[in-house]
Amino acid sequence: MMRKTAMALLLSVGIFFLAGSAAALVDSKATPETQALYAQLSATSGNQIWFGQFYPVKLQSWDDPYGKQSQCYQITQKYPFIFSLDYQQDPWRSITAYTSQIKTHYAKGGMITVSWHMQNWISGGDAWDTSGAVVTSILPGGSKRTQYLAALDGFANYFLNLKDANGKQIPVMLRLFHENDGNWFWWGTSTRTPAQYVQLWRDFVTYMRDTKGVHNLIYCYAPEIINGYAYDGALYPGDAYVDVMGLDYYDKTVTTRDAQGASALSRLQVLRDLSVKKGKPFGTFEGLRNEYPSKVVRNANSDGIYAKYWTEQFINPVLADSKAKYASFIIIWHSVPGGAETDGWGPVKGYADQQSFKDMLNNSKVKSLKY
Repeated sequence: MMRKTAMALLLSVGIFFLAGSAAALVDSKATPETQALYAQLSATSGNQIWFGQFYPVKLQSWDDPYGKQSQCYQITQKYPFIFSLDYQQDPWRSITAYTSQIKTHYAKGGMITVSWHMQNWISGGDAWDTSGAVVTSILPGGSKRTQYLAALDGFANYFLNLKDANGKQIPVMLRLFHENDGNWFWWGTSTRTPAQYVQLWRDFVTYMRDTKGVHNLIYCYAPEIINGYAYDGALYPGDAYVDVMGLDYYDKTVTTRDAQGASALSRLQVLRDLSVKKGKPFGTFEGLRNEYPSKVVRNANSDGIYAKYWTEQFINPVLADSKAKYASFIIIWHSVPGGAETDGWGPVKGYADQQSFKDMLNNSKVKSLKY
């Protein structure tokens, strides 16, 4: 289906859903294409799960480039429906390296989600540098406010100019200040109060929407729901500032229980209940399998590659669950092919679980892209 025809269909769906039970977008001036994408997120819930994968800029041998060289394509001859990437994870991984791929993917019917591993504005370090009171420094009146706003201006300019062949702005799901209930990012629990985090989030949204006039963003909130965290508790920016409820979560399987007795599946169940209550779509933005050595194992919870992982231990339990099956999307982290590397998240051609991954994308309930 050509993009023009597909978008006409989405717009008709969008009119129905936005007039129905789905919540209104954070941005009342969102472009028609952005409204249509949001409506489609709601419409797919319970019918089909969009599959996505994160892709970094190719810097090292283990980085997985987007395109026919990607592990996903090599195994399945398909692309993820959602192309997930970072605005600027560090000085060498800028989104500008992927602009042409973004436009191609969107033109073929795919969707885009973007995160931002933003630098530490006090030290100049990366997002994992938690030194200094960074949040205080960039909020109104802070010592780094001018520097921060200059970066936001660049961010706004990029998305204002991210357009398709018809000159229409491409809608993007923005995963903002993610994993905020952990302590590994400078916007995490060790560097600010809950109230400051909420202020940080709202400040970003209002600056983009009201000051810069960026109307092609869908704002996605994605903690990990760890340490007894209440999803819509003190850190939640508020329904008026969140469009999509997301989750980042890493573990061996979707049913593996952590120290709190919870699993990825149980967390998706929580999000389903909130989705019904708030009228907002939900899904996972990162995960699920964490570090493993490239060896075959027979126990799915062991460190290694379980041959039926992607079907038996990943997608099938989600599709079979009365609540989790309503997730609109599931996005995994990038693939790490062979060599001396021992960390892995996504599929790798030649590994024991590749047939399972192929079977997952061949499931009619899982949406991928072929072009």
